[in-house]
Amino acid sequence: MADVMSTADPTLCNGCYNKLAQRWRMIAPERERNAMDAPHPLDGNRVFDHVRQLVSLGARRTGTAAGRAAAEYVAKSFDAFGLSNVSIDRSASTQWDASAHDLCVANQQIDCFPVNHSCAASGPLGPFGTRETGLTRRLIDMNRTTHYDSLADAIVIFDVRFGSIDVDAVSRGTVSPSVRQHPKFRELLDALPDGRLTDPYRTTLAESVTTAVAAGAVGFVAVLSEYFDSNRYINEDYDGLDIPGVWVTKKEGRRIRELLADKHSTHATLHLKGLRSSVTAHSTIGVLPGRSKETILVHSHHDSVSDGAVEDASGTACVLALAEHFSSVPFEQRDRTIMFATMDTHFTGYEAHQDFVLKYIEQNFEGCKVLVNVAIEHIARAARIDEGNLVVEDSPEPRLILTNTGPRVHEIINAAIEDLPAIAVVPTDVLPSEELPTDADFFYQAGIPVISFISAPIYLYDQADTLDKVDESQLGPVSVAFAEIIRDLGLVPREDISQPTD
Repeated sequence: MADVMSTADPTLCNGCYNKLAQRWRMIAPERERNAMDAPHPLDGNRVFDHVRQLVSLGARRTGTAAGRAAAEYVAKSFDAFGLSNVSIDRSASTQWDASAHDLCVANQQIDCFPVNHSCAASGPLGPFGTRETGLTRRLIDMNRTTHYDSLADAIVIFDVRFGSIDVDAVSRGTVSPSVRQHPKFRELLDALPDGRLTDPYRTTLAESVTTAVAAGAVGFVAVLSEYFDSNRYINEDYDGLDIPGVWVTKKEGRRIRELLADKHSTHATLHLKGLRSSVTAHSTIGVLPGRSKETILVHSHHDSVSDGAVEDASGTACVLALAEHFSSVPFEQRDRTIMFATMDTHFTGYEAHQDFVLKYIEQNFEGCKVLVNVAIEHIARAARIDEGNLVVEDSPEPRLILTNTGPRVHEIINAAIEDLPAIAVVPTDVLPSEELPTDADFFYQAGIPVISFISAPIYLYDQADTLDKVDESQLGPVSVAFAEIIRDLGLVPREDISQPTD
């Protein structure tokens, strides 16, 4: 692996690794202290090397050569670190590819971008789309009508809004006073505009399309009304996107509505063609056996639909750094087994995650006993929108550690993140739905306690997610914090990991 990995820089971020090494020695048995070497350094530069290598592969889409190369890169790294049982598991998934798209309104060309998974979200495999000449119909603005019967056999236009969580307001009813009063929680609230955390994953897209389809609409134009000046938003596989659709910017949406206002009625021609095909997804797994088969699972996802530097080369890079770090810890000092994994299908339906849960959690493959899932995603620079422009800050995007673990684990997490800015531990109870909006959701649904690190910069699903968006200054400290969490989880009794039930 010398061709793809640099030598670790012995200079470490703010002494954070030195603190971790000292703690390792403190908890080592007395007879082992003199002979014990510190675990492999967690160096931010080395972590960023992994990010850079993954981004250099190109869009790591499920079923593509780049996607396969990402899985192989992780597997080769696991092998180089000396992990056991390194394997690449395969899953069946479905890829959606648009080969042509176009939008014309009142004989004027409109800049647009295809809505991922539209027209064939749940249809048969094979070609999909409009006729070669496109789909020409009346254009109706859903934002300006309450008579949905008028949408029949029409192309509709509507605004798409992003979800957000009012962390302050929601937490008042669901979070214990001890959590709300914790300094890290207050610090996080101070970093959030109006106490709200924007979520670019949760949008009104699927709801609007479902309403339009139920009213008989045959195509849609989705306006990114709360976004920066880009139509390159690449959504996940939402249910209900059964008709062809395209994204347009707020500026182009305004232009379309001006054309609509000039005439009592106008027509649009929408053109979308593509292919829905069966592909093979890949999940890479490696194991560090411990003195117990009780297992701590550490994971992220390696796939992306563009450069995917933040999502999720950054998370995968941290998983690799942690695997290398713990591989240098002697077996006798690993109280529990640690399984490391990176997965595919984050953008195509999460089939790899579901197969992983079936094999390793429900069927306990090779005696695997997963106690807790540690998921790491999105070490990102903060960003805001200023008059339509994306402004990237030299500070970390506010981040959460969502967890349904018990008080003792909360204490461990809070101690580990003490020196990290703009971060807080938040119980999953604050979420507005039973779905966990992170890569850990299928483990969460399977009843596994989760510790899920997540941030949600507005550019996360955009082609703007490039190498410069990664918060390099936080790669080392975040990795060190999670090394502390994972190390201390090895000492927590099984019954104290889960959140207490009433």
